[in-house]
Amino acid sequence: MSDQPTPPTSAAQGAGPARPAAPAAPAAFTLGWRSAFGWLLYAGFLGMLDGLPGMVAALVVGVVYLAGFPRKAIGWLGVGCLASVPVVIVIQGIPTQASVSPKFVSRSLWPHHLTFIGLALVCTAAVIDLVPTLRALRRAGVVHPEATDPAHAEPFRGLSARWRWIIVSLVFVAAAWSCVGVIRA
Repeated sequence: MSDQPTPPTSAAQGAGPARPAAPAAPAAFTLGWRSAFGWLLYAGFLGMLDGLPGMVAALVVGVVYLAGFPRKAIGWLGVGCLASVPVVIVIQGIPTQASVSPKFVSRSLWPHHLTFIGLALVCTAAVIDLVPTLRALRRAGVVHPEATDPAHAEPFRGLSARWRWIIVSLVFVAAAWSCVGVIRA
């Protein structure tokens, strides 16, 4: 009996079922005007939400893409940031019941910034991971059953374009007003 493994046989010889094809590797990233513009919008959005920490999160995504690191690294870095939040709180000292107040929150914003960066990176990694699947489903013509129902696909279809713009504008103003209220609190 030899220590050498037997060579694999093909399904054409009747030795067994065919092996499934290896999954296609993700397409190599190419820097184009659309990706640069999208990243600038992403960086601006995160910067608006959390300032410098938001820009750091966007920078991490840009570095991962431009350096050619695996895209899963974005998610793992986000998980690392989220996992470090309790460690930072313990290092700073767990507050007593008497010291739990807004001062505890404002004495150090590290936990908040780490949470924001972690959530931004994990959510970005989830979207990046889903995009190829969603594109493949769209190319294959797979449609969700609810999307074929016009009333469900466009619930405000019966309204004029003017009223739809008014609704969208009101939602935008309410969201901006909520954000300003939270920031001022």
